[in-house]
Order: sequence, then structure tokens, then C-alpha cells
Amino acid sequence: MDEAITDFVDGFKGVKEFVNALNVELLLELSNPKNVRKEFLRNLFGVISKFAISTFDFDLYYAYVKHHGNTDGLIRDFYHQALAHDEDLASNLLQQLSNKVSNAKKNTVLGVLWSLMKELLPSVDTGSLEVQTCFQSLVEAYITKTVDKEPSKPEDWARPAEVYKCYSSGCKACPELNLFLKDPEAKEKTIVLTADDHRHVKWHFDYLENGNGGRDGEVRFTKTLKEWEKRHRSWDLDVKATQEKLQKLPKDALKRALGDKYDTLMALDLVRIDRSTAQAPDEVQPPSRPKRPQAEDANDTAPVRNSKRARRDEEQAEGREM
Repeated sequence: MDEAITDFVDGFKGVKEFVNALNVELLLELSNPKNVRKEFLRNLFGVISKFAISTFDFDLYYAYVKHHGNTDGLIRDFYHQALAHDEDLASNLLQQLSNKVSNAKKNTVLGVLWSLMKELLPSVDTGSLEVQTCFQSLVEAYITKTVDKEPSKPEDWARPAEVYKCYSSGCKACPELNLFLKDPEAKEKTIVLTADDHRHVKWHFDYLENGNGGRDGEVRFTKTLKEWEKRHRSWDLDVKATQEKLQKLPKDALKRALGDKYDTLMALDLVRIDRSTAQAPDEVQPPSRPKRPQAEDANDTAPVRNSKRARRDEEQAEGREM
């Protein structure tokens, strides 16, 4: 019966929002030391606890947190209230946190997830498998939502991210350079620039190195790794900031909570690429030329090259015959 009601609640956004909001209000009232109706509120929490857990939504929770302002310890209180009623409720809450965190929006993760982990970590049995599963999911989501995937180093000379959509009427240089940027095999290109185009083009294609093309009006453009290097520097800063944030959590407790994934998660391997497969454009080997077919004899038979062992066997056979 409870599962049927839960499915019904999940199917209606308004009911889901109401249950999440009611749960936040209850937790806030229960955390108020001056509240004289705590017994009634605990009983009310017991009535809605299953629905509050099964419909828990990170984005809705974050919206209510922002509305109320200071809600430190709210998830911790949620866990303790659930545990006080039933251990299975507390386990279900951990499982719900694990299942829902990957769907949370980036702003939600940035707004609540680190404080949630900080509050919850001292309150749980970090040696239990369900706690480890939960915290692994929470940290994984925190990493992947706060740090993008490491920018891949270009493996050829194509630079699609540097293409510029030109709105200058009659400009011929930009379309020509855009085709050049899309070409995976071209490293350099020389074009003629008018005086009007000169500054306009160099401003928008600042990742390209440019020099004298040899003739009047000609400019030689050379592709670089500047755009990738800029994105990678920004990515490095994000990695460092996220690592520093995670390192502020109690190390011993976090190490137990993450189990065998501690080292890889703290190293942010989730967002790193395998550098062994990356290759700089200067290292890219040119396409191999097709092998020339072996010359055929007059009978259209390809020559057969005997091995040393085969020739030795033939000489021994001839010796026996003699």
C-alpha cells in the first residue's frame, strides 16, 4: 500500500513539492530549541517520513534552503530523525541521496552538496557499505558538477572552437580562415588582407599566429595550441579549487566513507583524460602511403623469397642425392 501511495505522490509535481516543503519546515521547527510542540512534530514527521524520503529532490531542497537562508545541519537532522524512527528509514534516505544526486543541477550541487557532506559525515557509520556507496555517489557528483572534463589536446590541425561567425558585410577573409580552421591537415595558410580587414581579422582570430606572407598585403596564419592551453589553465584552476574544498572535510572519516575509491576520487580521475593516448599535432604521423605492389613476373606470379632455413634444407637434400 505504501509503495502505491509513493508512486502516486511521485506522479504529481505539486504533491512532491508540497511534501518536500513540509519536510523542510518540520525539520526547521524540530531544530528550534524553543519549540514546545516537538513531540507532536516528531509524530508528524513519522507520518510523512516515508513520503519525504521517497520524494526527496535536491533541486527542491535547495530552493527551500535559499528561501529560509540559514539551514545548517538540516540534512543531518533529517538523517537523525529518520534513524530515531526506524533504521530502515535512515538507510532509505542514504540510498535516495545516492540515487538522486546525479540528476541535481549544477547550481544545486554548488549550493548544498559540500555542506551536506560536511554535516552528514560525522553522523553516519563510515564503515558501512551503504554509507560508502552514498558518499562515493555524493563526491562523484560534486566532482563532475564542479569540474568539466579535461580538455583534450588536439590530435590534428582542426580548430573548430576557434571558428568565428563574421557579421561584417562583404568580408571574404573570415570565411576563408574559418575553412582553414576546420581543415585537420592544414597548419598554415597565407591570404591577402585589405587594410580594412587587417585589424578586424587579427582581433577575432587571436589564437592564430600571423606574420608577413612575402608579398604586399599577404599575411601568413599559423595554427597554435593557445586556445587549448587557455582552456586547460582554467580547468587546472577548477581542479585545484575542488580538491582544496574536498580536503577541508575530515580526512580520516572521508577516507573510510569513500573506501577503496578514496585515492581516485581525491585525485579527480573522473574528469581526467588518459594522457597516454593524447598526441600533439607536431607528433601526429602523416597518413602512410599505400605499399607498392610487388613486381610480377612474366607468368603473373609474384616472386617467392625463400627463407634461410628453406634454402639450407634444399642444399642438404641436394647433397644427399649426390
